[in-house]
Amino acid sequence: MTKATPENFIALLELQRRDARMTHLEESLKTLQSEPELVTALKRRQAAVAKAKELNTQRAHVEQAAALAEQKVTDLLDRLEKDRARRDAGGSAKEVSALQRQIDSLTTQVEKARAAKAVSGEKLDAFMTERSAILPKLQAADAAAKRLVAATQEKGAAMQAEHGQLAGERDQYVTAVDNAALVSRYQKIRTGGHAVRVAATTRTGATCGSCGSTMSPVELSEVEADPTEVSTCPSCGAIFAS
Repeated sequence: MTKATPENFIALLELQRRDARMTHLEESLKTLQSEPELVTALKRRQAAVAKAKELNTQRAHVEQAAALAEQKVTDLLDRLEKDRARRDAGGSAKEVSALQRQIDSLTTQVEKARAAKAVSGEKLDAFMTERSAILPKLQAADAAAKRLVAATQEKGAAMQAEHGQLAGERDQYVTAVDNAALVSRYQKIRTGGHAVRVAATTRTGATCGSCGSTMSPVELSEVEADPTEVSTCPSCGAIFAS
């Protein structure tokens, strides 16, 4: 049987409080990166980055189409000017007639090329207008995600620092219990299962402060029979430290 004084029990509860905080920090650190708000923000940022890349690709295609249309007009006008110069320089009737037919054809091509250039320009203007409207939203999603990531990292660093402090101070709180048998029993209860659990608690009458179960009158009488005797909750196994 394990005996303990009120002072032992008070120190044990303080140890339990700090151990519970350490466990909470460990669990929080594991799930920190999967917090719904952060996950949602990162998904939005991922979608924003993908959309931005898509817009850049589209912009390159539209700008290239506009540049090709403009170059085609320039090339046709250059050919037209040369053919007119050759026609005006004179020659046989057959040569002049052939040049005129070529000039007429080039003139038609220039008109079509200019129309295509105008369409390409309109498409480029429309795309740039759409891009200008979308980009701020993409940038906002990116900035929001970066802020949340930074906040999460800061939060994680603070929790790690607190956990490290608690871990570094734990031995002195174990020593403060000043009851090796009580501490040994506490440790076995705390880590003896599949997961770390509450190993010391208070009670209010017949009600356990850890699991909330209510003891029967017989169980309560056994617990209260000897205040110095270390007793545990019949349901969860936590040590009653008060």
